Amino acid sequence: VYTVFPEEDRSQITVDQVRSLIGFLLLKPHAASRRAVIVSPAEAMNINAANSLLKVLEEPPGGMLMLVSSTPARLTPTVRSRSAKIEFRLPTAAQASEWLSAAPRNVKEAPLLLRLASGSPQRALQYADSGFIKLRGQLLVDLEGLLKGRADPVACAARWKTAGADTSLTWLYGVLA
Repeated sequence: VYTVFPEEDRSQITVDQVRSLIGFLLLKPHAASRRAVIVSPAEAMNINAANSLLKVLEEPPGGMLMLVSSTPARLTPTVRSRSAKIEFRLPTAAQASEWLSAAPRNVKEAPLLLRLASGSPQRALQYADSGFIKLRGQLLVDLEGLLKGRADPVACAARWKTAGADTSLTWLYGVLA
């Protein structure tokens, strides 16, 4: 298995990275029956990288090439037209609740966690493990205090920093939406 991600200091997958994955796919496997390549996020390929991938998509060398994308519309039309699309959807609320209740650790407040995680059981489990419900309560108190001018913005920012920018902004976006 060969994985391709944007390099640490870049936001795009480059043509050199795609050339390396093509070289990997062209080699005959030694132990396994076939080779697999995962490109994620596929929409991060720059135009030159996407164009260099077209030959492999048109005439696959026998391996498996998976382009993982949360926004497939951002892939070039030529790449999309040469790819089979498989969608992975979130489970139903009942399925997600059942999965959370069967988790090795006791997940309390599963319905609330699932709602906060937009139905994603994995994210709900992460929220349960990180104590997000308690933190969310504090964030709500901070937000109310900021709106009424009674809270210190620097102290609030310090508390929100412990949750991480991604979690804080996702939660804040949900509240505002």
